[in-house]
Amino acid sequence: MEQKSLSFGDIEIGRDMPQVSPKPIIVVGLEEQEQFKDGKSLGMKLILNIRHPDNPDMQISKVKYEFNKKIKESGLWLNLDKDNRIPFNSALGHVLRYYKIPTVKDLLNKSLETTTDENGYLIIKAY
Repeated sequence: MEQKSLSFGDIEIGRDMPQVSPKPIIVVGLEEQEQFKDGKSLGMKLILNIRHPDNPDMQISKVKYEFNKKIKESGLWLNLDKDNRIPFNSALGHVLRYYKIPTVKDLLNKSLETTTDENGYLIIKAY
């Protein structure tokens, strides 16, 4: 999306985005997106394009899962282990194992449960 060059005096307040409640969603698309912070690449993240009952055009890139008897939240980072596979204990690895899905592309058309993160945003539930 192209950003227009505006002076701050011309910028208006954005519209409030209504929060949606946790409900089962359907994955309708997959994207890989490079993430940056302070101009430096943090790596690639998996973005799930989803269909939610209250909003058919959303994206999710975070999961809440159980690891070592603790609930954790993490982005769906696209990393590989030494065998060029998704690391077993990565957040994405937890999602695939929890839903018994063998590969990332097999997430397409799957129904996944959701919950909210600490900020109230919708994320995948895998615990």
